Amino acid sequence: MIKAILLDYAGVVSSKGRTQTEFAKFIDKTEDEIYNAFSKAKTDNSFTNDFIDFVGEDTIKKFNLEILQKNKGLDEFLKNNKLPVYIGSNHISKILLDELEILGVKNNFKKIFISSDLECAKPDKIFFEKILNEINLKPSEVLFVDDQKRNLISPREMGMIDCWFTNTEFDHSKYNFKPTYTINSLDEVNKIIKNINKN
Repeated sequence: MIKAILLDYAGVVSSKGRTQTEFAKFIDKTEDEIYNAFSKAKTDNSFTNDFIDFVGEDTIKKFNLEILQKNKGLDEFLKNNKLPVYIGSNHISKILLDELEILGVKNNFKKIFISSDLECAKPDKIFFEKILNEINLKPSEVLFVDDQKRNLISPREMGMIDCWFTNTEFDHSKYNFKPTYTINSLDEVNKIIKNINKN
């Protein structure tokens, strides 16, 4: 029986999974340079200001105004869902929380788990163990949705129910992994939960 849903943020709740690609459109930095700066900050909040200085606050504002948007089916999913919903994201706490406020959905999540706060990141099993301990559920009681197949492998090994939100921004061919569930819109999650929990 599924008792909670854990959603990735970028590429699942928000529509863009590669923030560094979008930031690179606004500044004279390569995707790799942005990704390297982001990688330091995503597991250590002490690097947050360094990252914001690196990309510039104006870049973040432009992203939020011109590109940031909810993903397909998010509103319908949140409206019809009856279970606690959490976010588990490789991100920088300050930036992600600001984006959720802008999208107007922050209060729909029971708790938001961010790698910069947990000081570890997906696909490391420790990331998921910390979340499961905090929400006090068994792996088999949680459905995890991510847009990157590599992040679904560890949760499945731990016993979580995995669901891939299809995303063409990443090359998934190198992962010999077939997700248990595949969706194209978040409102499909409610149907999956209904089918699992009726058995």
